[in-house]
Amino acid sequence: MPRRETHATKTHWLIRCVRVALIALTLAGAFATQAHARNKGGFIVYEVESGRVLRAVRSRARLHPASLTKMMTLYLVFEAVEQRKITLHQRMKISRHAASMPAMELGVRRGDVITVRDAVRAAAVHSANDAAVALAELVGGTEKNFARMMTAKARELGMLETTFKNATGFTRKGHLSTPRDMAILAQRLFQDFPQHYAVFSKRSVNVQGRRYRATNSLLGAPGVDGIKTGYTRAAGYNLVASAERRRRRITVVLMGGRTKDRRNKAVAELLDDGFKRLKKIRPNAPGPRLRPKPRAKETELARSAPTPRPRPETARPGNLQMTAMAARRSRYEAMVGKRWAIQLGSFFKREEAREMLQGIMRRRGPRIDTGYRAIVTGRIKNASGKSVTVHRVRFTGMDEGSARAACRALEARKRPCALVPPEGWGG
Repeated sequence: MPRRETHATKTHWLIRCVRVALIALTLAGAFATQAHARNKGGFIVYEVESGRVLRAVRSRARLHPASLTKMMTLYLVFEAVEQRKITLHQRMKISRHAASMPAMELGVRRGDVITVRDAVRAAAVHSANDAAVALAELVGGTEKNFARMMTAKARELGMLETTFKNATGFTRKGHLSTPRDMAILAQRLFQDFPQHYAVFSKRSVNVQGRRYRATNSLLGAPGVDGIKTGYTRAAGYNLVASAERRRRRITVVLMGGRTKDRRNKAVAELLDDGFKRLKKIRPNAPGPRLRPKPRAKETELARSAPTPRPRPETARPGNLQMTAMAARRSRYEAMVGKRWAIQLGSFFKREEAREMLQGIMRRRGPRIDTGYRAIVTGRIKNASGKSVTVHRVRFTGMDEGSARAACRALEARKRPCALVPPEGWGG
């Protein structure tokens, strides 16, 4: 009898071990499949000034942006600062909702007071979620309303495949973006707010007596000076990195990395490869570009003539969708053509145009808060008839009265200013 009991016991445990092993293998396979699906991401590499796309894989895949979301949060904060709705020195009280944010945070409590500047630094450098929510509530009243503002701004910038549900990047159903859309946002942050962009390059930040290290460990690599990381289990490891070498700038957006180290290595390799490719390309050579839908307040970026609708009898069924898109574009471009702009300078070198624009924003030029600053690049013929590239510093998106008032105020300070009507100077 003792022998039988021993044999039965061994058999029983062997069966249980086999069952456990089978269950473990099944779960491992499921988790591996989920991890693969979750981390199947995409990337895009582009030159910032021209928007020229150098490489792209699955750049239109809708993915979880994670904390790359905070780029849009900060875009709206910078815009509110420039419009003088808030100030960087303004103090704000932390709400219960903001103080409840988990993961990366400053550890502030409900009722604590923090400046906008410190919150911006914490959100940009340390990816602090409580700081991001506090900023969202300051600008939008509630985080939910601010998320609606974020999505509306995304549409305005041409990020047509992006929807935001919160200010932090926590995984929510429908909170999705694409590498291409994030590239558009990164480009606009650099071009629209050059005076604030440096916050993304800090390797650490001091807030309320404590030092917080940057989440972007790629800072310090050759030429890299920004801009944002992101991670959630659903998103994987995301990174937007920008670098300048030999006075040319490239940005890489990678979403869905499997580990932090593999993500950083991949982005570094993409930057190196991008600069090698850029060496072989003339500055004004044609090629694929980031072509977001232009903002309704920038006249010079949408001057093509409206596309006529084909007659109903000649429109084939397969062309109906394209016909509808052309009609919407025509109505949009007709609306764009009703805005004025002012020009403050024209340069053959883009760096000189950028320096002038930065100087204007530091001095906070008079009566131009309603306009959108832009460096408009175009071609003109010089005295010898040769076509050359020029970079014009303009504030666009004004009505006629605001444009004329801005020019009068600037000329009173002995600063050059020229009116640009909706039809342009050639009209």
